[in-house]
Amino acid sequence: MELKEYLFTGSAALGFHLWDAFTGQLYHQLNIEDKNTSYTPVWVIPLPLQGNTNVDQKVCGVFNERLYMFDLKTGNTLSSLRLACKLGCLSRDRKVFVSFAPQSVTSYGKVTCWQLSSDKVEKGSTFEVPTLEFAEVSAVNCSKDGGSVALFHASKWDNSMLVQAYDALTGKCTLDLKLGDARRLEGQIMASKHLLSVHVAPETGLLTVESLQLDSGKGLWSSHVPGLLNRVTAHVLSRNESHVVLGSDRGQIARFEVNALKAGKGHKWLVTAHSDAVTCLALNSSETTLVSGSQDGWLRLWAYSDGAGPLSALNCMADVFSVSLAVRDTVIVAMLDRAVCARFALFALKVVDPEQESASAVDTLT
Repeated sequence: MELKEYLFTGSAALGFHLWDAFTGQLYHQLNIEDKNTSYTPVWVIPLPLQGNTNVDQKVCGVFNERLYMFDLKTGNTLSSLRLACKLGCLSRDRKVFVSFAPQSVTSYGKVTCWQLSSDKVEKGSTFEVPTLEFAEVSAVNCSKDGGSVALFHASKWDNSMLVQAYDALTGKCTLDLKLGDARRLEGQIMASKHLLSVHVAPETGLLTVESLQLDSGKGLWSSHVPGLLNRVTAHVLSRNESHVVLGSDRGQIARFEVNALKAGKGHKWLVTAHSDAVTCLALNSSETTLVSGSQDGWLRLWAYSDGAGPLSALNCMADVFSVSLAVRDTVIVAMLDRAVCARFALFALKVVDPEQESASAVDTLT
């Protein structure tokens, strides 16, 4: 029985590709419609894979407002559904894709929850939400299981933001809150049952954290702690939602215990990880290693327990905009300059001499 490990990548300019995760060999350039669309949202949906090539396996992706399902063996398109999707998100358990589409002839937008499994995509609940004259929806997020959907509205008049949360089954609005000028989208963290709103108060320099219950909109708790962060630019939440790691526009990374934040205690550890803004963070499956990417062009690995490191690093020679770990945590997949997807074998990342950082080669998937 042959076992394979796959990487599934997507970009607005190139569409979807299926690769051998270890060798970088291209298996399929997956067939899609309207390839000439250069600037369109793209989502890669990695459905559960068993690695057994004798089993019919499928993978999904959203490109140019359509949701595709592909056969992994042949690369053929099995189905194509029109989403009219301008914004979307994938739940952390990878079972729900939430799409949002403004309605041009009405003052409402449409939210649809698509149920994903290893062999099919089904249209789940759908509901309409009112759009606002003074703000537009700039991002969509959902809870780990897709049970709650949050819409983030950016004000057209000032730098404030409105967040609305909805029950995904009933469409009932459970949270309607205006956030102040200091709040930013990167500091809004969706947990299973609550929203963590994190920002640095400019008047005090303290990290302000508020926990809001998604199903009622009630404030659960708030605290002000020394954060040593200027502006939150990236975050990652642990699997059990007990810890959160924040990155700043000054290159800092700090790990916080959620219960400690609730008690008004500061970070568990903090490191100055980069010379420019931290743009993305990711944890490996065992939550022992943290990967950070930055506008300084570097990927770096850190010990999650105490922030020791960097354990290794690699100069991508381009801004790093997103990062994830795949293939039993032996491969890092990164998006560079929003267009190029690159893969890095963890064992190939060099151990860093802090006194002498030099450029390293990038194995680029194009």
